[in-house]
Amino acid sequence: MGQKSVAVIGAGIGGLSAAAHLAHAGYRVDVYEKNAEPGGKASVLRASGFRFDKGPSLLTMPFVFKKHFEELDAHPDRFLHFERLHTNCRYLYPDRTIINAYADMKRLAEEFAAKTKDKRSSINSYFERCKEIYELAADIFLFNSPLITFRTPSSNSLSALTHLGELGVSRTLNKMNSMYFSDHRVVQLFNRYATYNGSSPYRAPATFLIIPYVEFYFGAYNVDEGINSIPRALYDIAKKKGVRFHFGQEVTRIIHEKHRIKAIQMDNTIVDHEVVVANSDVRNVYGVLLEDRNSPMARMYRHKEPSSSALVFYWGIKGNPGDLQVHNVFFSNDYQKEFRDIFRNKKCPEDPTIYINITSKYVQTDAPNGYENWFVMINAPYMAGQNWSAETQRVRKTVTEKLKRTLGIDIEKLIVYESVMTPRDIERETSSSKGSLYGMASNSITGAFMRQQNKSMIYRGLYFCGGTCHPGGGMPLALLSGRIAADLVMKGEK
Repeated sequence: MGQKSVAVIGAGIGGLSAAAHLAHAGYRVDVYEKNAEPGGKASVLRASGFRFDKGPSLLTMPFVFKKHFEELDAHPDRFLHFERLHTNCRYLYPDRTIINAYADMKRLAEEFAAKTKDKRSSINSYFERCKEIYELAADIFLFNSPLITFRTPSSNSLSALTHLGELGVSRTLNKMNSMYFSDHRVVQLFNRYATYNGSSPYRAPATFLIIPYVEFYFGAYNVDEGINSIPRALYDIAKKKGVRFHFGQEVTRIIHEKHRIKAIQMDNTIVDHEVVVANSDVRNVYGVLLEDRNSPMARMYRHKEPSSSALVFYWGIKGNPGDLQVHNVFFSNDYQKEFRDIFRNKKCPEDPTIYINITSKYVQTDAPNGYENWFVMINAPYMAGQNWSAETQRVRKTVTEKLKRTLGIDIEKLIVYESVMTPRDIERETSSSKGSLYGMASNSITGAFMRQQNKSMIYRGLYFCGGTCHPGGGMPLALLSGRIAADLVMKGEK
């Protein structure tokens, strides 16, 4: 019997993870990527002496990456080096309050007590609740596949089922945060974690308390040479394992017969593959690649609300204005209206929360001497017929004026380089349906648990990885999705 072969569609973090694990297990693996480099959303922009990570910017759970290399019999320190941040993020409010989200929990509690109406005990109680939800849910809903876990239940999975009501599904994130904090600024800060999955805190379940727990207890990290060094390292180890990469090769169709995968197609070229791991937006797989818009799954995903998208300005900035950190958030005055604009009105918020990431504060070569590289992002709606040229101009004016009011500096005069990425660009570059960053939004009490599983229940030989399927968005989870998909291939393909 010959060596088993697998096609991986997409060289994002999930696809790179799945490919390396499968090759390590003895499979012949071919990765087909439409772009010229690996990385997916974690790609890079270089121009005029500046380097920008185009997508993800905050790294958590570094142990997930270290374990990835260890499972592949490689020493992680030879590929990546992480450094924990002392301040996870600086939060700036319209009333000029500045809250530093210190990594040290005691110092963090003191910061809240000194600058808000809430007490140290409130923050401590809150994180105890976050920890309880994490410990109940993580084993099943982050690190493993529910498909496997519930077939062979363990004490952890049985405990999670027994205590399902304690996972926060009966309350929204905003309601849970409001139970612990009386100061609207603190509630707003912890409501922001719904955006890590492209959702609204006023509709997403309180299960998302897992996210701040992960960020504060496991830490937020910088990566030497920037976020794009992560997919480069994953690519290097995958190549060492024998994975074959085909860049500039866009898969346009997954060929199937009687719900059995048969081949993939690139333009006029057809390559036989009976096992396919799709590191692509789930909607794109069903609606485009499978050409199966009328299947139950395709219809279901068409009616699911897409996650939010992003509008990003990449600015080369002269000087060191504003005394900012690596990660900074300028909050809106009315957070609830901001999410109404995004999800109900399908427009960029009139008063957006602004996130600014400045990696040159850590990686000095990311900008010329005397300059900084500003990644300036607002949460935006998915594509729904908007005029993105007009939206970009309007938002740019709003952002520069807001930064001028908050920092007392005319940022407009300091911009020496500029590039923009809209939801339309995100869809074109990453095949993200409607430009949504995380597939479907988790804007329901069951939203956190209803993601596409890593093995298709309809098509034999089809598997999924990446941020739009289980266990969810974000680099560590995308990496885990690749490992879970590889495990399912090995278990399911005899």
